[in-house]
Amino acid sequence: MNKNINAFSARDYKTDFSEYFYDGNAARPALPMIVLELSGVYEQFKKQVALEFELSLLEVEVLLLIRNRRFFKNAVEMSRFVNAEATSVKRVLFRLQERKMIEELPKKFGKRSVALKLKGEGEQVARLAEIERNNFIGVTLAGFSKSEKLGLERMLRKIKGNIDVFHGAAQEA
Repeated sequence: MNKNINAFSARDYKTDFSEYFYDGNAARPALPMIVLELSGVYEQFKKQVALEFELSLLEVEVLLLIRNRRFFKNAVEMSRFVNAEATSVKRVLFRLQERKMIEELPKKFGKRSVALKLKGEGEQVARLAEIERNNFIGVTLAGFSKSEKLGLERMLRKIKGNIDVFHGAAQEA
């Protein structure tokens, strides 16, 4: 099934999802349940770091994002990476700067992007979050062959592309 995703919300996107649900074998979870479970497990990995440093999950996500990519056009661009509203990201950035976990580097002449740098405890949080993320990936991909991992990567990139198309259509509406 190849439908063009051009709806404003997921509720408006009509399709037949029956192929993803139980086929009568209760021992085999449906695809949506597996995706939700994986998401929940990943949240638990991040939550360990968040609790240790008294941060929100979004603050941990933003620190991890800055560790992996320092230059951003603005909070809107950052918000796409962490799946949050731009105003929430702006508040998080302000709080992280107050706690001296990040700093904004001086803008270079002619540059439109914002350069952010982790510092102090922010670097420590991001490093631990990265370790937890890698642990999560290691746990979830244990036992997969290299070709299975490559196949999964292709499928995930396709899913990501579908989501990007959906978000683009939602923003245009």
